[in-house]
Amino acid sequence: YDTVFNDIILVDVKVCYPKKYDWVGIYEDGTDPQTLVDNYGSWIYTCGDRDCKGPPSTPESQVLFYAQNLTIASSNTYRAYLIQDYKKPYQASVVSDNFIISSRC
Repeated sequence: YDTVFNDIILVDVKVCYPKKYDWVGIYEDGTDPQTLVDNYGSWIYTCGDRDCKGPPSTPESQVLFYAQNLTIASSNTYRAYLIQDYKKPYQASVVSDNFIISSRC
């Protein structure tokens, strides 16, 4: 896993046919990617904000999160999930490797 030191979490996203409301959520490691709900630490559309006017202009984009803004306090090991639908429970189409957040090197 990778370690993030109270910094920016940068997620590279590649979606061949991006849609307006594709989004990335940061969840605790171990969360079932096929039964996701609103217990994410943070989320953002793949366009880079929470107010998309349309899908990303290219299949590749980057989204960023600030580690100190995650709302999950019970864990320090996380994964990024790409979600391409709005029906609950959400189902991730891609799951990142796990990473930890640490306040020291």
